[in-house]
This record gives sequence, C-alpha cells and structure tokens, in this order.
Amino acid sequence: MNGPVAHNAPTPPEWNELDFVPWDAFRRMAPAVVGLELRRLEGLLAAPPDDLDTYNALVRARFELKRFVDRLAEASRETAAATCGPHLQAALLALSLAPVLDPETRQTLHYIADRLTYVHDRLRLVY
Repeated sequence: MNGPVAHNAPTPPEWNELDFVPWDAFRRMAPAVVGLELRRLEGLLAAPPDDLDTYNALVRARFELKRFVDRLAEASRETAAATCGPHLQAALLALSLAPVLDPETRQTLHYIADRLTYVHDRLRLVY
C-alpha cells in the first residue's frame, strides 16, 4: 500500500503507559497539588486586585477547587471524572477569563492553570 494516507485515519494517542496513574496515587496526589494552587490563589486574594472581574474570577476558581477536593474525597474511580472533572474545568475557565494586567499576577495564574491542567489530564488516565 503505497497510496496516500487517508485523512480520517485515527491519530495515535498523545500518551503512553507512563501517563496512566493508579486511583490510590491520584487520590493522594491531586488534593496536594490542588491545595498548593489554592494557597497561591489565597495569596493573590490577600491583596485583592483592583478590578472586580479579576477578583470574582479568582474567588470562583477558589470555590471550584475546594469543591473538587471535597468531591474527590467522596468519589470512586468510576465516578471521579464525571463528578470532579467539571469543577477543575470551571476553575480553569475562571482563571482564563480573569482580566489580569499585572505581569507578575498573570505569570502566577498561568502557573496555577498549568498545574491544574496537569491534574485534569491525569484524571482521564486513572485506572
């Protein structure tokens, strides 16, 4: 078969077996990572931003992250993605919509979003 490659051919997955994580390890790791990012958000909220939209976005992200941790404590491996995932997604959305002009705060929010994305991506690879 030396012909052209079909455009609808399945693409290889963007992960390998090293990306998968056992449920028990995820339940230990995720709250710790999210807790660190909650503390970073608390630090940003300690000196509230002047912009009300930014403040509200940070408060919303904090709320959703706390809900994620609470739901994860009650979730099973089978239900975690459905019950916990939306809270991580909502927190990431809130952070992405925060109109931050300060470069230092923007960098901190980018870092927080990166860590939360890592946790979110692991959630779909739990076994």
